Amino acid sequence: MPGPEKEAACAKQTAGDIEKIAALTPQWNECGANSHGIEQEYETATRMAAHLGDMDAQLCWFPPPDAEYHVSEDDRTTALKYYDQALKRGDWRFVEQGAETNFLTMLTHSAGHDDDPAEGELASYRMKRLLRTGATGPYAQWLDGTSTTAYLSDEQRAAAEAWAREEYAAFFASQPKLTEVPDSCADLINGRGDLYKHPWRNGMMQ
Repeated sequence: MPGPEKEAACAKQTAGDIEKIAALTPQWNECGANSHGIEQEYETATRMAAHLGDMDAQLCWFPPPDAEYHVSEDDRTTALKYYDQALKRGDWRFVEQGAETNFLTMLTHSAGHDDDPAEGELASYRMKRLLRTGATGPYAQWLDGTSTTAYLSDEQRAAAEAWAREEYAAFFASQPKLTEVPDSCADLINGRGDLYKHPWRNGMMQ
């Protein structure tokens, strides 16, 4: 275990990395096609902070759910480690991330593997049922109407719902009930503005 001095140094470095990410994001968004250098700095700062244990950076380290590129095996392993740690500490933000169809299958598949619609739908359904187990009010009702199961058998749905109940009891029961969608990386950096158009929030603003 690192000593107090090392922990203090890591905390200072992490804080600096997060500030750098926040400072770079507006530039990145404005630079369009010429943003390659800023993108590299953004990624480097995020990865360093995530490696040092910053949970916000670990959330921002994940590729977007609709990423059209392959994830390296090293990145895949690291992403799944962060994801597993987040579930065990009851972090709802990573559950919301995993609820995106094909997100978890993108991380678990090897490069070049064709996506199986049923596999992506099952991973998404498990996460949405976990969110629903911890949700209340209008957000819970909204989740009830967004769980797609066209590719799933009755047995798969039942198993996913049982998994969600067990996961909730083990790691999330002590967390406050969810009354709205958990924050995303975009929320952390940009605030809840127009850059983050989650369907739940769009519906609430109408």
